[in-house]
Amino acid sequence: MQGRWFPRRLRCLIIGESPGAPASPYFYDPIPSTGHDPVVVRRLLLRALTEAKILPSPNLDAFKDNGFLFDHAIRAQLPIAEVKTERKNAERFESKLAKSATHLLPLVGMAESVWAMGWIARNAVVHVFPSVSMKRRSLTPPYRLNERIFVSRYFTRYTTQEKANQVVKQIIEWIP
Repeated sequence: MQGRWFPRRLRCLIIGESPGAPASPYFYDPIPSTGHDPVVVRRLLLRALTEAKILPSPNLDAFKDNGFLFDHAIRAQLPIAEVKTERKNAERFESKLAKSATHLLPLVGMAESVWAMGWIARNAVVHVFPSVSMKRRSLTPPYRLNERIFVSRYFTRYTTQEKANQVVKQIIEWIP
């Protein structure tokens, strides 16, 4: 994973669920110059981190320069129906694809904090950290699994930028 978008200091690894359906734009694709970012999670996240004064501007370079990295529990682009099935299974910690997210092990080991965003990401993190409790079922409000790991709903579930900003305000105190 180390490459163009890997930060010098990995303050926070954000784990999403899946890169979307085949042919969907990807988190690290260039942001269009038209002003409308088609990647909803990126748009909401970058704006919320900028509003919270964590990033100086809502772009991928600022994201990297401030120690953030985004990856997915499931790296394959899957049809939406398959993602929904995995999400439903992940609510019960039974997503087979989340359980096989071994690509996260080195990243989680390097990260100062880990933000699991959504059911599939939470399921993957629990399997990477078997000592983490599976007792809590809800993703709202955001909560900590341990001193380094916290979870929230997936940002595409928030209907407004204002709600995304509120969640980031709760979470930033957990990021070193």
